Amino acid sequence: MPGTKVSLLNFIIDTTGKKPILTGIAAVNGDVVDRLRLFRLELTEDPVVTESGTLKVRAVTVTLTNQAADTLNAVFGLDGVFKPGFVVGHAYVRTHIDTTIDVYEADEDDL
Repeated sequence: MPGTKVSLLNFIIDTTGKKPILTGIAAVNGDVVDRLRLFRLELTEDPVVTESGTLKVRAVTVTLTNQAADTLNAVFGLDGVFKPGFVVGHAYVRTHIDTTIDVYEADEDDL
């Protein structure tokens, strides 16, 4: 539909399942639709952790999920133009891992 704007925000990478997935809040013309499973993340290389605590994941293939494809087709009034598994692109993930753990020791008054 002409003039339709889809916005994606507040991304979360969920690693609790068999394969990582990126979810996000989807909005159409400013109205929130829902948090959707947007993209599957296929790791083609093993992650690397540097001595300084940086986690690097290279060559992550980003593909469209069934839910995202169905939602895009519905929003734009299309019949199967967006397909699950469509390669959206490739990503490079880099983050710092904090290895310090704050331990709270309760004393008897806290129990």
